[in-house]
Amino acid sequence: MAVKAHVSKNIQRLKDCAFDSSHRAKESDGQTRDAFYRHKHAAISALLVADCAVVDSIDWFPDDPTIGVRFAGGGALHTKLSELTLSAFRKVRELIVGCESSGRITVVGARWILRHSTE
Repeated sequence: MAVKAHVSKNIQRLKDCAFDSSHRAKESDGQTRDAFYRHKHAAISALLVADCAVVDSIDWFPDDPTIGVRFAGGGALHTKLSELTLSAFRKVRELIVGCESSGRITVVGARWILRHSTE
């Protein structure tokens, strides 16, 4: 039980870091803004790898696709596919393949909407 509570607190810290970093990046510029976005992307990557987040949309922009990420326990953010860690990128690929193979992707223009088996 203590381990689960500890994990839950760490997950909440990662979510808080992602939201706080996103908010602060929007209010900053230059290297400070870049640093906040790096923190946001790192937190999102960690949540994806820990199975505490899922990709719910992908906008296939030519230069760099943007993914919508929904977190366990609520909340969602967007990030660029290129900003994820390699482990998180692999998790995204796994989620896409799982949804695609079971017909749970809706395509609307350049956007893919993913429906997960728990929905």
